[in-house]
Amino acid sequence: MIKCKCFLRWPRTLIFTRYVLNYLHKLLLTKNTYFLIYVVEFLLIRSGIETNPGPSNLINQNLRIVHNNVCSLLLKLDVVSAELSDFDIIARSETHLDNSITDDDISLPGFHIPIRNDRNRFGGGVALYISKSLHFSVRRDLDSRYMEILWSEVIANNNNKLLIGVIYRPPNSKAEYWDNFLYNLQQALDLNIPILLLGDFNVNMLSNQSRQFKLLLQRLNLTNLINNATNFTTNTGTCIDLILTNNTSLIQNQYTTAPFCSSRSVISVEINFTVHKQYAYKRVVRNYENVNFHALNEELSQVDWNNTVFNSDNINEIYSNFISSLNNCIDNHIPKKPSPSDLEIKFS
Repeated sequence: MIKCKCFLRWPRTLIFTRYVLNYLHKLLLTKNTYFLIYVVEFLLIRSGIETNPGPSNLINQNLRIVHNNVCSLLLKLDVVSAELSDFDIIARSETHLDNSITDDDISLPGFHIPIRNDRNRFGGGVALYISKSLHFSVRRDLDSRYMEILWSEVIANNNNKLLIGVIYRPPNSKAEYWDNFLYNLQQALDLNIPILLLGDFNVNMLSNQSRQFKLLLQRLNLTNLINNATNFTTNTGTCIDLILTNNTSLIQNQYTTAPFCSSRSVISVEINFTVHKQYAYKRVVRNYENVNFHALNEELSQVDWNNTVFNSDNINEIYSNFISSLNNCIDNHIPKKPSPSDLEIKFS
């Protein structure tokens, strides 16, 4: 991809460009491929064309986080992946996993290996999936032997931090569960950074039975963002899937969408948090051993360059056609080295 810097301002550059392309055609007859490539680069820059540096890693956009009670992750991995892969962070409860299920068994394209807190194949468990574009650290110091909870710290480009958690509270939990919850949340709050805790609390916020829990949230200065039904039976709907935060100023939007793989709605939140995203770019690496450059030069000389580069007055289109023709010839004579993923498929 290229960008033009001066063609609209100085039309004479178009005349120079046509001269450049005409000169390239003459150069091609010398069958000196290396010299041709250097001249191409020099003349294109001289004409006011430069390579596009591509998108910046620094992306100022909202962070999108989602939770769903998946009720057996392994069985529904494909459908969950298809529905939620556009989010930056995916929190899942009731994963129903144990040590017999490897990270590779439940990995998702575009995400780091899952962060897990398993119970067994028959119930419970939580997991966090964090996009490969994000910087983060797992806060194992906040793990609890009495609760199914996970915490991870996401780091912004300006070194601001956000603590993301996922929790599953079984419906038959004893009263002392809330003492452990209080202790764990106080530890997290002591970090003095914004907190976002998503999960299945099995406390119906639409009923009077949630009064004690609401008082506990007030004590911790936490706000629940979800106040509509998220779990549906034949006759009732309860609000038990929640998003808690200590900093509502970060919140841009929160959503509750229809269930798609269980009886539970999907809850998500969009927050104003500038992150330094790292994008992976594929590049071609060629094998230059035993290349027949004479054959390459011969094929280059057979290309109809007049038709390739002089069939348009649009400099971007001319450049694209030229590069495409040149690359086609190179592909025929200089093989590409296989990528690591190709090697894994080949030797697996």
